[in-house]
Amino acid sequence: MDADDADTTQVAEASSYVASGIDRTLDTPGDKPYRFDIACDTDGVSAVTLTVTRGEVKRLLEVGCGDRQALRVNVPAGPAVAVKIPPIDKEPIPSGVIVWNLNSLEPHDVHGCPDDIQGCKQ
Repeated sequence: MDADDADTTQVAEASSYVASGIDRTLDTPGDKPYRFDIACDTDGVSAVTLTVTRGEVKRLLEVGCGDRQALRVNVPAGPAVAVKIPPIDKEPIPSGVIVWNLNSLEPHDVHGCPDDIQGCKQ
């Protein structure tokens, strides 16, 4: 995942096989915003669909596999956030990995929409 100039603190990280997907609930307490960074590396599929849910609000995002930069999702502090990529059961089963991390950061280091789950009007 590409570094940037933001001063972040890693809160959680994991990886899984692309074929296995991910299904995690991430705690986002406190008063600092968070950024969920995720990347997919495989030749087996061009993209996977990430579902990010907080409460009743659900957002679908495409994670390009093989992209040079991670997808970054800004999340304000608050109730837990669920992140899910469904398992891939097509033949041939793709090899490769999904890598993600959750970082807390200072409010002035948030770039773009501060709540990518709820969304921002342009």
